[in-house]
Amino acid sequence: MHVKWSNYALTLFVRSVCGAVVGLLAGLGLAFFAGGNGKIHRAHSPLVELIQQERYRPLLIWLGVAGVAGAVISVASIPRWQTPWYKGVLDSDDPDKKTEPNQRTQ
Repeated sequence: MHVKWSNYALTLFVRSVCGAVVGLLAGLGLAFFAGGNGKIHRAHSPLVELIQQERYRPLLIWLGVAGVAGAVISVASIPRWQTPWYKGVLDSDDPDKKTEPNQRTQ
């Protein structure tokens, strides 16, 4: 029982960290391409303008929100069968009910 919860805690940690990194990268991409026609070498992207004006607070807030959103989406998309409270067909407390799915009793 403890192994399931420790595996789940590790899954939560890894998914939240990786989701935050992906969210940060997506936030950077959106901040770079927002408000224009999508040219890569644009000189007036909102990201470049914020850095040139030395206004880092809106940029940090945007990246923080994107990172948290990525982490929440990543954790929320954990499949049900990977949760410790999932009881599969063969994972039952009653030893009489531990039968294969194709071996139905009549």
